[in-house]
Amino acid sequence: MEAAEPNPAPPHARARAVLAGLLSGDDRAYLLAFVLASAFSLAPYWAGDILPFQDYAGNMSYAAIVAGAREAGSLFDRTYVTGSIFLPNSLLFYLWGWLAALTGYVVAGKILLSIYAIALPLSVDRLLVATGRSRAFALLAFPLAMNGNMLMGFVGFATALPLAVYTLARAYRFQTRPTLAAGLGVTALSMLTFLGHAQMYLLLGVVAAVFIATAARSLREMVLLAVPFAASLLLFFPWFWHEFIRPEDVSSLGGRPLDPLYPPLSESVQRVAEYAIARWGGAFDDRVFVGMVGIAALGLLDRRGGDRASAARWPYGLELISLALFATYLIIPEHTQVQAAIASRLVPVALVFGLGWLALPRTRVLRAVVVWGMLALAIHFGWGAARAVARFNAREVGPGFLALIEQLPEGSRVAYMTVDRSSDAVTVLPHQHLYGYHFALNGGLSYSGFHGYAGRHATWRHGEEVPWPGRDPRAFLRGDTACWYDYLLLRTAEIPRWRELEPRVTFIGSSARYTLWKLEHDAMSACAPPEAEIARPAAPEETRRARSAARLRSRRPLSATLAPEVGHARGRDINGAWPPADRARYRARAAPPDTDEPSPAAPDEATP
Repeated sequence: MEAAEPNPAPPHARARAVLAGLLSGDDRAYLLAFVLASAFSLAPYWAGDILPFQDYAGNMSYAAIVAGAREAGSLFDRTYVTGSIFLPNSLLFYLWGWLAALTGYVVAGKILLSIYAIALPLSVDRLLVATGRSRAFALLAFPLAMNGNMLMGFVGFATALPLAVYTLARAYRFQTRPTLAAGLGVTALSMLTFLGHAQMYLLLGVVAAVFIATAARSLREMVLLAVPFAASLLLFFPWFWHEFIRPEDVSSLGGRPLDPLYPPLSESVQRVAEYAIARWGGAFDDRVFVGMVGIAALGLLDRRGGDRASAARWPYGLELISLALFATYLIIPEHTQVQAAIASRLVPVALVFGLGWLALPRTRVLRAVVVWGMLALAIHFGWGAARAVARFNAREVGPGFLALIEQLPEGSRVAYMTVDRSSDAVTVLPHQHLYGYHFALNGGLSYSGFHGYAGRHATWRHGEEVPWPGRDPRAFLRGDTACWYDYLLLRTAEIPRWRELEPRVTFIGSSARYTLWKLEHDAMSACAPPEAEIARPAAPEETRRARSAARLRSRRPLSATLAPEVGHARGRDINGAWPPADRARYRARAAPPDTDEPSPAAPDEATP
């Protein structure tokens, strides 16, 4: 009889044994620090319903439109032309829309940002391991995840950064083991980076060029390393052709002269901290940045050769990549005619790749100081940012803001104005695009300058431009544009009384300094049709449009409402016509294209 085999160890015991064998003492400390830093870095995204990121809610409107326009004949489909999934930013917008179908847009956005906040340090960890660097410095990527791009609301650009970092990590792995699967992985990640954001993809091109030049040991290997990156150009070139070579409109990225604006070199250097993490209203971000500089100084004391794992021709590839990115930051313009804040986006990108400069000290005490110091910085930054988000929600938007927006009827049209755009939470303008919550929660419309540019994911259809309400609520309520909208959402320093305008508006509610008003078109003389038209038999829709446009053109000059640098995106349609002034047209929804049937009344409107 054969002897019975001993009972195998329980699965959890085997897992513990494997983990203990893989992790040294330093690695266990790093893993613990990584988990703790992750928890505190996620806190700001869940500290309040509204995130104080400038363009964040505007990007939410893009995601809502892209998802809602899939239904043929819907309000979004009738109003907007939407882009395909093969355009930059589509990765964020489509993921946001798909996830929102399960959780709603507010929670879906927080989930996506939480994934990004962990993905960036993880991608840095993989890059540092692939290049033989000290992986512990991935802990410094936690504060850098909440960088200036995120606070500006450049969510597509910010969330594409982990993809670019991980693409380079896989490229180093491809160099050591150049298999077809590894090469296809680099190509796929490069394409995902393009779908994340076009500018991040261009920066990946800078990274790839330096990587190939420093890692390849022969001309043959240089070609081999370039092929996976070059294959992703199949996705990039069609977009580049339509945007820059043959732009369809002057509002395209390449549709007009760039007219670049360069800040002074001294200013570019001085604002590195601001573009990295220091855009919050308090001082915690400044303290964290100073601490990061101190940690970096310790990491430079005991530098050792890098890129050992890849056996690169030049052992300082990451150093040269970060220097190339920082040089690009100094070379390219900060603003152009059709895009703002360009160069400043590169600062956190260069800093993330620059983490490869650092090495843990050989002395055990100093190693502990560095690791636990980075953890302390991540905790302090996450705690400070979470408190700032909580204060922003409590004091600036108020606890009832989302409820105020959610009570609006589906498909209603909201004029949004921020007379007071200041904020105590951040140094950017977090109130500028909060109309996006109406798009996401109610499937409604509001003016957005984003939607007046060709080649984007949501552009107004021909003749369906949303009129710009302006910045003066009194002038808006006395003018023609108010007839297009159903409600007015306003942020002011104090809640307005408007006794003299009370017949034209009805107060609905408020949250902090936000007030919501219903527009009473019957009490607005600008919304009533002329008496001569009342006695005249009903004219076809196109005839009424022409008469109304002629009447409005005779009363207001084009220059009063149309900024030359924006084109038809502020009030008039492509043909130069204003929206019609008769109330029936304003209150009825547009009929689906290619039909003569009138559209049904909106849910909040009673049929006369």
